[in-house]
Amino acid sequence: MEAKSEYSHSPPPQSKESSLDTNNHSNHSSSSENSDDDFLDSIQEMSIDDKNALIEQLFVKNKKLENKMTEVLGSVKEFQQQQKKLFHKYTDLKHDHADLLESTKKFLWEDIFSPEFGYNFMALKPREQGLDESEKKVGDLELQEILGEGQVSEPL
Repeated sequence: MEAKSEYSHSPPPQSKESSLDTNNHSNHSSSSENSDDDFLDSIQEMSIDDKNALIEQLFVKNKKLENKMTEVLGSVKEFQQQQKKLFHKYTDLKHDHADLLESTKKFLWEDIFSPEFGYNFMALKPREQGLDESEKKVGDLELQEILGEGQVSEPL
């Protein structure tokens, strides 16, 4: 394994025999059986130094792939944790929204009519019969210009 230390800092030099494209031989389909056999034959014809250099290249590629796989798995794990946190936040907000909606409905339709609020809505006079209504006037009230809608309304 002296070849390992010799090539640890830079890729090993390739001879004509060892400069085979190993990527083309990774597909093991029935149509590539002959090319696999050719590849194996060419490896058998290589010198020991070229074989060691090829092995070193494969070790380096394998290590890079392992590092990438570890990085990807870490990213996937982090994504899953973030997804769980977001789901828990979503369910908490959903429950808070439901509680707020119920309390608002109770306040508007039940509590506001209770005597402790001091409002006596039952004392409202019924609508007068024959109240004059037009585009600019309702009874004694005169309608002015529209100020805007929602947040964009402005005071006079």
